[in-house]
Amino acid sequence: MGIDKSWISLDRLSNAYDKGVEAFLEFAQSNNPNSNVIACPCKKCINLCHHSIVDVRYHLFAHGFNENYKVWSFHGEKLPNNSRPPEFDDNYTSDYHYTKEMLDDAFAYVDNEPESLKSLLEECDKPLYVGSKYNALSGLLKFQHLKGQYGSSDASFDALLGALKDVLPLDSTIHSSIYEAKKLLKGVGLQYEKIHACENDWPYQPGNNIDVYLKPLIEDLKLLWETCVKTFDAYKKEYFNLRAVLLWTINDFPAYGNLSGCVTKGYHACPICSENTSSIWLPKSRKVCFLGHRNFLPLRHPFRRRKKDFNNQQERDVMKHPLSGEEIYDYLEGFENKWGKKKKSKKETSKKKTSKKSKKSSKKKTPKEKTSKKEKESIDERTKLWHKKSICFNLNIGRSCLFVIS
Repeated sequence: MGIDKSWISLDRLSNAYDKGVEAFLEFAQSNNPNSNVIACPCKKCINLCHHSIVDVRYHLFAHGFNENYKVWSFHGEKLPNNSRPPEFDDNYTSDYHYTKEMLDDAFAYVDNEPESLKSLLEECDKPLYVGSKYNALSGLLKFQHLKGQYGSSDASFDALLGALKDVLPLDSTIHSSIYEAKKLLKGVGLQYEKIHACENDWPYQPGNNIDVYLKPLIEDLKLLWETCVKTFDAYKKEYFNLRAVLLWTINDFPAYGNLSGCVTKGYHACPICSENTSSIWLPKSRKVCFLGHRNFLPLRHPFRRRKKDFNNQQERDVMKHPLSGEEIYDYLEGFENKWGKKKKSKKETSKKKTSKKSKKSSKKKTPKEKTSKKEKESIDERTKLWHKKSICFNLNIGRSCLFVIS
């Protein structure tokens, strides 16, 4: 026995319409008992927005039931067997429902651009071509996935779409250019923010300036941990509060320095020993050498007493206790970060060229300019150990667990 839908076009003040609304809400709840919200089929929302049962009831009386919504597929009603053309197989039907459900989940709270969802739903109703198991939208998403997976350029993808348009049957609904595809898929895409990296500054290797690019990520991580994000569970058909936290990062040593901000080369290159790093300058090889690694050994280790094999001295020092994240955060309080790479003026570059020429022509060494007392006082002593105060310290949980080397 089919569901009575004759009440949809009746007067909204009639008892029959009232009973029909109650029957519809009971049907929707019985097919989705674990969800607190359902798609609203009123003439204003047209299943694009999800509301509570109370709000949906109000909308159905205030705006009326969408009369074009014949099969209640968003609320658990199955399509009748004769509702699809005979040339479409079961794969197409399952793909149709899968894409519909995806859009239903993705646009549960769409209020700004309902027209974009309408166009996507229309694409779901079109087969890619007669007999295909894909509809127009799922086929395009499949191509887009392959493009990203294998790193195809926009030009090659545009040429591929044009070739497919010629190869497939004339009634195919595939888009012929990447412009049309992007115009459609922007409805299911994620929002993004463009960050301009000056070409004369750090376009390819940001190095210490990586914090500029990490800023949006840090903001998202703070939102996910401190505020949480309401997320839909497709399996349970309900919403939950999602939280996420950054526990650690894995990097090589130079990247560790760029991310944490600590010095990883020169006289104080050891992040654990810091200012107590045992290092000497080798003038012949023009490199810094680190000889204090024996202080990490147990106190009774025989290597500590050997002189000839090392620096002709016994090692009596012990390993320094590394600073915790909270201690580093307090140490860097008030540290001034300076972003960007200093762009040299034409005068400076011309002086450099002339100085190189003069060095070649003259053997006399020019005395180095002495740093004034005021300049020495203005130099932050912490810059010997730290390039910057990392943006990762903006994460409250990061202060206690980040930048620990093991």
